[in-house]
Amino acid sequence: MVNDKSVKIVDYLEELIEYCIPTENDTTLPVEPNRKERWLRCIPKYRAAMLKLRQHKDFTDDDITTFQNDFDIFFQDWIGLHGKIGVTNYIHMLSAGHISDYLYKWRNLYKYSQQGWESLNNLIKSFWFRRTGRGGATGAGKGQKSKLNSVAKWLQRRMMWVGGWEEDSILAEWEKQNDAAVDAAAPEVAAAASAAVPPAVRELDGVSL
Repeated sequence: MVNDKSVKIVDYLEELIEYCIPTENDTTLPVEPNRKERWLRCIPKYRAAMLKLRQHKDFTDDDITTFQNDFDIFFQDWIGLHGKIGVTNYIHMLSAGHISDYLYKWRNLYKYSQQGWESLNNLIKSFWFRRTGRGGATGAGKGQKSKLNSVAKWLQRRMMWVGGWEEDSILAEWEKQNDAAVDAAAPEVAAAASAAVPPAVRELDGVSL
């Protein structure tokens, strides 16, 4: 699930809990003691910890301590609800203090977030399924088959648009850099050509090298 949808679900998870988990007084379904209470108690702590992780400014030591305390309180109820099976990779990293260790070292993990890349993956997936032949041949089935060409061309166009580039400006920049490379290499080319001429020939008067 993409990040923005996950955030919205966590923000309103109490409403889902109220609807899905019966109370102990409900005799129609067997319910563990305090199950609903544990859910309603642990989710706000999880949400508070995640909100802290999304902050853009660097963490102080007190910020890291508060973050870890929130998650520790969440973790106690989470284990009570799900036991060992509830310890996923992410839950382990957060509950064992690995994320806090990273925060003490780097002070902020937001700058290393890969959500932008994940969002681009989602965009590419949508383009692939909605705007391409999914690897089928072009030209009424007679052209070349490729799963990459259409996506690569679209990514190139998108990169040009995001960077504010146009075809003429890209060509002009390429020619500029190419001319600069030729000018920079000119002295070396002249020196190499001169060195290739035999010494006896270079010493002849009136010979244009």
